[in-house]
Amino acid sequence: MSKKQNIAILALGSELSQGFTLNTGSHFLAKEMTALGYNIFAQITLPDESSTFFDIASKLLSLDIEAIIITGGLGPTSDDKTRQLLADLAHVTLEHSEEAENSIKKFFLKHNKPYHKGNSVQAYFPKGACWLENHNGTAPGIQLSINGKVIFAIPGVPSETRSMFEAHLKPYFIDKQKNVFIAKEILFQGIAEPELETILSRLSFNETSWSSLPEKDGIRLRIYGTNEIQVQVSFSSTLKELLKTENVNIISTNGDSLATALVSALKERNETLGTAESCTGGLIASEIVAIPGSSTIFNGGIVSYSNEIKHRILGVPAEILETYGAVSEEVVARMAEGAKRVLGTDWAIATSGIAGPSGGSKEKPVGLVWFAIASAEGTETFSKIFNGKRNEIREKSVLYVMGKLFTKFTQKSTCTFVQ
Repeated sequence: MSKKQNIAILALGSELSQGFTLNTGSHFLAKEMTALGYNIFAQITLPDESSTFFDIASKLLSLDIEAIIITGGLGPTSDDKTRQLLADLAHVTLEHSEEAENSIKKFFLKHNKPYHKGNSVQAYFPKGACWLENHNGTAPGIQLSINGKVIFAIPGVPSETRSMFEAHLKPYFIDKQKNVFIAKEILFQGIAEPELETILSRLSFNETSWSSLPEKDGIRLRIYGTNEIQVQVSFSSTLKELLKTENVNIISTNGDSLATALVSALKERNETLGTAESCTGGLIASEIVAIPGSSTIFNGGIVSYSNEIKHRILGVPAEILETYGAVSEEVVARMAEGAKRVLGTDWAIATSGIAGPSGGSKEKPVGLVWFAIASAEGTETFSKIFNGKRNEIREKSVLYVMGKLFTKFTQKSTCTFVQ
């Protein structure tokens, strides 16, 4: 196997290290660099403290890495220390670039904003460094070498991180690339990670590696390496084992999410979907319409939160609501059938449950959700009791019923059951 090309990613900012702001920049950079065939040696988030930076950066420069990518700390205020930190690390002074400052002034002019003298600090760079133009913000990036290691510093604003990476870092790292990274993914439901590990322990992963990640719509198993043939062999043998495993539902083998896979399946069948949601309050519809092209399969959704709407719009008989209550098999079945009729779809999903924190009883505890899927073949109903807080119960319900519908396209099922 080829020698790993190690990369370290440093995110600077106390707002990140203290948890006030989500560090999306490091995630983006790690994903992009991995896709280019580089190994992420470390991801580190540091506060705005000089001593901490020097300790970490000096250690990294002594290790077997090719580059350090730094985000954050390039603004015009006193807490933006990256420029000076890099100059001190390289034992050089900061030098002004008139060309860079003119670029910053053009940015202000283009956006009809007055140029502030304080922004001139962003035109100072460690001696010997190259400055990198930023078309989406005022802070130019920095490229310099220390001890034979290249260091890139780019802004931490997410949109600027992405654009700077595409414009400057990606071309550089493609040119230096020695390994081609190949990854294949399987998204599935039905078993937990310990059982997955037992299954994978029976297989051989020659020149490949695997990692699993629980996601909201299942477990995503990634098989990766630099040998395309070996990755394909490992992927095929793994998929074969999973397909043989009881209760496993394969959602996708191309990286698609559950919602994307469901939309694609309906497109292939040339069929449409509608929803009637009570406790989930439109979350199913939101998941579906977030997928580009879903308008070809999704006719619409009805948020029937009140009994009046269940009765008046979906046609659930008043006596059924009074006898069984809104959270019941009888009501949810008629909700799905009503949505299918009103929306004119091939399929309809309905949900009705008790998301809490109050409203539960011994017979109908908090977390109980009834589901129905209606089609030309009939109406299937099922229920499940979910653990968690209100929004967790609602989100779990959405993914559960979407998974059940997707399963109907891959495993023929006509039974009515309760879980």
